[in-house]
Amino acid sequence: MRGISRTTWVIIGVIIVVIIAIGAYYYIKAVTTPKTVTLVVVAYSGTTAQFIQFAGQLFHEEHPNVYVKVITYPFSQYVTNELTALEAHSTEYDIIEFTSTSALRFVPYVLPLNPYVGTLFNMSDLMTPQEPLAVSSIILQLGRLSILV
Repeated sequence: MRGISRTTWVIIGVIIVVIIAIGAYYYIKAVTTPKTVTLVVVAYSGTTAQFIQFAGQLFHEEHPNVYVKVITYPFSQYVTNELTALEAHSTEYDIIEFTSTSALRFVPYVLPLNPYVGTLFNMSDLMTPQEPLAVSSIILQLGRLSILV
């Protein structure tokens, strides 16, 4: 008995190479195919929520695999709803909105970003604080009033 012929060894080798190639193709495809992500934002209904939805659409255009879904509640209910979700450690929302008037109620759920500057994001990634814009608006309004007076 001579064993397995040379032709049989070649066929077995080709089959093994094909199986490895197919496996590598599917592995690389699974690793490199971007996953679809939906960010859920909760906000109070009205102009602000419409702006957030618009900004989400612009973000989606730049990042096609990321969708932004905005869930809205009336202004009188959104803080209570958000705080209830935060207290329950819910993963229902990815991003929450709160105003400067309700900010103190959210203090237990926010972290200082200082340790992450330069590692996870740059300061240019952050929006400017809301207060200077509000102060500028008040100054402009006062300026108009003083001109009218």
